[in-house]
Amino acid sequence: MAPSPLPLELIYHIVDHLSNDRSSLKNCCLSASAFVYACQKHLHHMLRLEAGKYASWDAVVEHFQQSPHLVKYVSRLDIEVDWPLDINQLSINPKFFLQFTNLETLLIMADTDPSWHSVPDAITVALSTLLVERSVRPLRHLRMCNLDDISPDLVILALNATNYLTLWLCIGSELIPEANPGKHTRAPVVRSPRKTVIVSYSGTLLQTLAWPQLRPYLSSIASFKVDGDEDLFDPLLALYVLLAPTIPEIHFPSVQDIFVEPEGAAALALALPSSWPALRTAYAYIKNRKELEEEPSWMLTQLLANVLVPHSTPNLIEIRIIFEVDMAGPQLEGPSFAPATPIVWQLNATTLAALDAACASHPTLVALHWTISIRTYLRHHRYADSDHALLEFAACCEALERALPKTKSSGRLRMEHHERPTD
Repeated sequence: MAPSPLPLELIYHIVDHLSNDRSSLKNCCLSASAFVYACQKHLHHMLRLEAGKYASWDAVVEHFQQSPHLVKYVSRLDIEVDWPLDINQLSINPKFFLQFTNLETLLIMADTDPSWHSVPDAITVALSTLLVERSVRPLRHLRMCNLDDISPDLVILALNATNYLTLWLCIGSELIPEANPGKHTRAPVVRSPRKTVIVSYSGTLLQTLAWPQLRPYLSSIASFKVDGDEDLFDPLLALYVLLAPTIPEIHFPSVQDIFVEPEGAAALALALPSSWPALRTAYAYIKNRKELEEEPSWMLTQLLANVLVPHSTPNLIEIRIIFEVDMAGPQLEGPSFAPATPIVWQLNATTLAALDAACASHPTLVALHWTISIRTYLRHHRYADSDHALLEFAACCEALERALPKTKSSGRLRMEHHERPTD
């Protein structure tokens, strides 16, 4: 009698342990027919293509022509579009990517900051065709990395084609777009489902997003976040003005991520919008203890003045403050420092009192949620950094509870610790 086959659940469990080892997956696939399906699914989960490697494109095309049933396993597609040696050697059917009907994640990336207009037409046409097609059934995530000369038309295609758009280290086009979209085919405006957009280290794209061609699409954005390294604030403020009427969730960057130094009367001219009628959740990022212990940052001041105001945010439910702080140097290395004893938190009473009053009195606010991430460096003490971080977290929570009594008594104050690894 032939032995009974293994249960499918056990086969999947075995193969899952090999998911990051392609060589073992191939060997397992050849070992027994019972493993073929599970191994093929992992082997074809992610497909990576590089513009400069023509042979690999040809091999992939031939592979799926011979085994068309395998296209259903491709859920992630990574395309590297660096300038190839000879663009004439690359030929792709414009509808090549449409066969991957179960595609969920698309990554378009480069290492050399190529202009999008320098990418071979064979690739841009095939990608544009895919993006237009997926405007009806959006991708779960579209990530564009290290690309130059991103046009408003391409951003429109991307917005329509995904529920989650990340633009990282990208540079927006400096040219005013023509009425004719050119080689990019426009997709119809799709405002549902609502979109999440993250712009990281891509300050010039803030201006692109605010161009007239894109404004009708901004109402489809449900969550917007920008971070980077001293992005210019003027284009960000202009974009906030356009987003404020319809955005349900906003992530306000830390002062380390934007370049703004208002002083005196100049601060009044750099104010956040005073009306956020659809806003339900606002995130604020603080990466320096001085913002809470000394003078409040511009962003925290604006949060109090233009967001935590009932008539400005009639639908506000939650304020989430992401407080990240690194502790090192003399404060943790001095001769009087005891690793089992936290430092004394000296929070700014005026700032915290204003925050306490605003949160306790806002009629729709449900929670002021603090996510506190403290990372310590104890190089000269035999004491785990993570253990001391927990001590500092507890001390920080006690200080915040003392400084926010009204919010705490109303049941709106919530705090959690988020551990970050020590480099």
